[in-house]
Amino acid sequence: MIKNFSWNFFGWVDLENIGFSGTPVDDRYFTPEYLATALTSAEKMAKLMDGLGYDAFFTTEHHFQHEGVEVVPNTLLLALHLAGQTSNLRVGSLFNIIPQWHPIRLAEDYAMADILTKGRIIFGVGRGSQTREVESFGAPMLDQEKNRDLFEDQMELLLKAFRGDKFSHHSDNYDVPNGVPYRTTTVSEVTVVPKPLYNKDVWQAIASAKPRGIEFMAKHNIKGVFAPSLREDGGPASSSVIHTGTAVAELYQASAAKYGRDLEFGENLAAYLWCHVADSKEQAAQETESFFEENFKRAAGISGVELDAYLRQTKGEGLDYKGTTLDQLRRLGDPKTAAQTAAEMGYVPGSERVKKDRAHLFGPADEIIETLKEFEAQYPGMDTVILHPVGLLHSDILMEQMERFAKEVMPAFPNAIHTNRTWPDLYPADKIAKYHPEFHRGPELVSTEAADAS
Repeated sequence: MIKNFSWNFFGWVDLENIGFSGTPVDDRYFTPEYLATALTSAEKMAKLMDGLGYDAFFTTEHHFQHEGVEVVPNTLLLALHLAGQTSNLRVGSLFNIIPQWHPIRLAEDYAMADILTKGRIIFGVGRGSQTREVESFGAPMLDQEKNRDLFEDQMELLLKAFRGDKFSHHSDNYDVPNGVPYRTTTVSEVTVVPKPLYNKDVWQAIASAKPRGIEFMAKHNIKGVFAPSLREDGGPASSSVIHTGTAVAELYQASAAKYGRDLEFGENLAAYLWCHVADSKEQAAQETESFFEENFKRAAGISGVELDAYLRQTKGEGLDYKGTTLDQLRRLGDPKTAAQTAAEMGYVPGSERVKKDRAHLFGPADEIIETLKEFEAQYPGMDTVILHPVGLLHSDILMEQMERFAKEVMPAFPNAIHTNRTWPDLYPADKIAKYHPEFHRGPELVSTEAADAS
């Protein structure tokens, strides 16, 4: 049963002259002042959603984007601010890119946000998708095997910090602690202070139905966010949102069972669905086509020429497609040749996409409701839907979409409408234990030992 509707905003500025015939992506270099307007837009959106019954507003970590596409480098800092500007809404990260952090510092930052907001922050993690970001922070991305190895090592360290009292972690990447002298001892364990107290859930992006990643998540009780149009082989979207998410849900459920967790089908998973409410599918496609085109332009090549997962997934089934060529990227950057080049690269116009892929909730509210009801029936344990606007949609249009979805679609899902939520202090200072029973060695213990000795 669907119990939560949320929106994800990457954090872009309002772009002009968009689409294949518009300004090339590499020609966009905005002023610091204009780039900051994306943060103002995020604040306006959160305040609007706060009164509409939504569960959460998500943002995404990205860096170095003078093009104005994704300009939120610290989702937790923004989430903490937005929580202070709202009262009913939760705020989340889709996602914190772990290879760009020290895991312990990220764990500490989240714990602070969790405590200060009494559990209103949602913690999400990802491996990264853009070479300019991940590699510039000194982490691997072009080598996906090394990226996965580093990510898993970092997550094990982060989860120890989240869930353990004292811990150590020694690997190829980290030596925590490294045996330094401290007071009268050599440090062999550390503890993270503070720890998250309210919301200890961790969410992770599921990019494919490959066993290694999903089994790692199930082993560590990490919840998953996935686009149901993904296939087992990472190929193009199918025509049915109901069919294509099954492989992910089945593998996650089976993997969780290996580690002693009996989950309902779809439980601990969130669906990530594109959405645009309009009077018809045709109108939805017409209103969003130039934004689809611009999003395709900006996504091409961001993972590196030989590692362009976005384009591999859009290319037609059965074709041997190994990545984007530099020549294609150059022609895609020329307004005169961009449309033809995009077609060669597998671009599917929005008018065709919304007909074939029901993971795009495009069109009239009644059709969107019907699809979501079918989705509920197929995934009875899945209670969270995260809506994604067409990338780079102007902020005023996106806020209109937030309002329209809340008024026309959400009433059909009364359990997913959140109003007048409260966030109680579960740990008042006068009602909590002061000392840790396992590790405390206070004066009262010393005096007892002294008495015994005498």
